Amino acid sequence: MQLIECPILYEHVPIVIGEHAFLVNLIQFDMLEFDLILGLEWLTGHKESIGGKGRKVTLKDQKSQDVYFYDERNRKSIP
Repeated sequence: MQLIECPILYEHVPIVIGEHAFLVNLIQFDMLEFDLILGLEWLTGHKESIGGKGRKVTLKDQKSQDVYFYDERNRKSIP
C-alpha cells in the first residue's frame, strides 16, 4: 500500500452546480484524471437523499433550498 501525502487543504470553497452554490473542503492531490471528486462525506453534509433507484439526488444548497439532480435518462420525464 502506498501512502500519498496531501498537505494542502482549502476550506469552505464555493462550487457552483447549475445555478446553486455549495461549500466544499478540498484536498489537493497530484492527479490528472479528475478535476474534482466529491465524496460521501460531502453528500452527507448536504443532507442528500438518493431515490428512484439512484435516478434522483436531492441536496441542500447554501441557502438551504432543495436542489434536485436527475439521471440523464430521466431528464425528459421531470414533472
